[in-house]
Amino acid sequence: MYRNRPIKWLSAIFLALFHGLAIAAFFQPFSVSYLPIMIGLYLWMGFGTTFYLHRLLTHKTFETTGWLKFFFFLGTSIGQQGDPVGWVGHHRWHHAKSDQDEDIHSPVHGFFHGHMGWILRDLGPDEERLRSLAKDIREKYPYTRLGEKPYLFFIPHIAMAVLLYATLGLPGMLWGLYVPMIAVYHVTWSVNSLCHMFGYRTTETTDQSRNFWPIGLLALGEGWHNNHHACQTRAPQGLAWYEIDLTKYLIWSLERVGLVWNVRWTAPVRKNAPSPGARTDGRLPNAS
Repeated sequence: MYRNRPIKWLSAIFLALFHGLAIAAFFQPFSVSYLPIMIGLYLWMGFGTTFYLHRLLTHKTFETTGWLKFFFFLGTSIGQQGDPVGWVGHHRWHHAKSDQDEDIHSPVHGFFHGHMGWILRDLGPDEERLRSLAKDIREKYPYTRLGEKPYLFFIPHIAMAVLLYATLGLPGMLWGLYVPMIAVYHVTWSVNSLCHMFGYRTTETTDQSRNFWPIGLLALGEGWHNNHHACQTRAPQGLAWYEIDLTKYLIWSLERVGLVWNVRWTAPVRKNAPSPGARTDGRLPNAS
């Protein structure tokens, strides 16, 4: 369905540019002093996606302070991870149509499309329909409307690039900003692609979601994807002791100091018996 839509050339050009800048870093001298910046920006951008866009805005699994929300909004803008309204709307649609023909980024339409090809497609009139699924975000956080204007959402990214160039030169800008940015891109996209292809399933869901440990680690806990699809409103996604979920640990730590509250640590208790495949205890149906 969506893989046959026309190419969105502006998105294609910018993605090619960002990848080119990351590749260019490997032709520049590297300094160990870049590592703290690279790790810091990777976590800022990454948690902007997992903590802010996904578990907070999309699924409302906890609540936090306004300044912390804006801090991670800036992280998503610096990393160009997608404006909040568009990201939330697209993701809610993914859950509604997961691995069906109408799913925007399912690998059942081909690995490349599920991984990143979908970003290059012009959704036409469907774009606003999907964004309307996040109208609560528009209404509650007015600054997210600015994120829907690409020239404004791009300003924090430009500011960070200029800052790094002014202080560390071209090598520092390329290594410090564009290498972690592209890494976050592909790790996040791998949740859509690899985590619907490889790994293990603890719960029989109606889609092909899987728990894939390499992405579980690199995506700050998002790779425990079958756990998440089994219960979208639960804040933690890593459930077993070996399912390391750094976003869960961040939520827990911030809750301890009063910056996060109303956390949905467990699956909601349902009055009616769950349907087959809807178990929330991390086991397969009929498992002892």
